[in-house]
Amino acid sequence: MRKSLYAAGLALVALATMGDSCSNPGGEAARKESNEQGAAYRNLIRNQPAPTFDFSMERKIMIALYEARQHSIATYSFVQSEFTGKVLWSCPSLGYPIPYSTQLTNPSQVVWQDSHSSVLPQNEPNGLFPPPSSEATWVPCVDEHGNITPVYEEKRVTVFLRPMEEQNGQLVPKAAGAASLSIKPTTKP
Repeated sequence: MRKSLYAAGLALVALATMGDSCSNPGGEAARKESNEQGAAYRNLIRNQPAPTFDFSMERKIMIALYEARQHSIATYSFVQSEFTGKVLWSCPSLGYPIPYSTQLTNPSQVVWQDSHSSVLPQNEPNGLFPPPSSEATWVPCVDEHGNITPVYEEKRVTVFLRPMEEQNGQLVPKAAGAASLSIKPTTKP
């Protein structure tokens, strides 16, 4: 009985040692290297902390764009050939194009596992759930009566806040056209 307990104890020590090397390749050397890298990173953060700001111009621009998207902002949409750059079609539009696969409801679900739940993606402030990428777009073209006539387009759509025209294969602002939105670049809210 004593021999079998001794053998079992040796087996447990062997398993514990093997388990450490299996779960942490490199064993002690890898642990030491990881600790040194962690200390070096903490030293960098202490001596060169990330900057903080009281105001963000990029955030101001993003907020202005969200607000403009929720109102009847005049835009001008163009689809160009990816090979020649020639304008294939254009239209006066209202707001910005919407990726075709944008959803009104969140397709994700809360998943519980071992008393923990996964995090749901948060919808955008406009209540939509845009995809990470999309190959098609709804272009909100405005017809001759001022109504929105959505156009489904699978090519890339470029949208401007001012009237544009094609000159020598490039889109340039029309001389008499004014932008429907401008954001003053200030450093204070």
